[in-house]
Amino acid sequence: MAYGKIKADTLVYDNSGNDVDISISAIQRAGITTLTDSATITPNLNDSNNFEVVLAGNRTIANPSNLNIGQSGTIFISQDSVGSRTAAWGSIWDWAGGTAPTLSTGANKTDRVDYIVRKSNSIFATATLDYS
Repeated sequence: MAYGKIKADTLVYDNSGNDVDISISAIQRAGITTLTDSATITPNLNDSNNFEVVLAGNRTIANPSNLNIGQSGTIFISQDSVGSRTAAWGSIWDWAGGTAPTLSTGANKTDRVDYIVRKSNSIFATATLDYS
């Protein structure tokens, strides 16, 4: 295995499915991917770690596709200018305290859901309500 420094704007490393420890000593950033608002919203965890969506109706945040154990991130959920939108959650979202939060319902309010994929059938999640 080679050791050294690599300077690149984008680094892609494929070790053909073998696990590799990677040490990173610089600031890491992840973009925020916009989810499409629809009756059922399904985050694709291969797209990003962080997501945002503006709800224009009562919605279900489904179990994400492409779960990666250990992946963590944030979903910013905002109300539209009308507000009073609700969200139900897929079966593998596990909430602190055992109950999914009730979103802030004021017009243009934003809530923050932080998550980590614990195993293939469990996403541990917490919410910070009325974030802005």
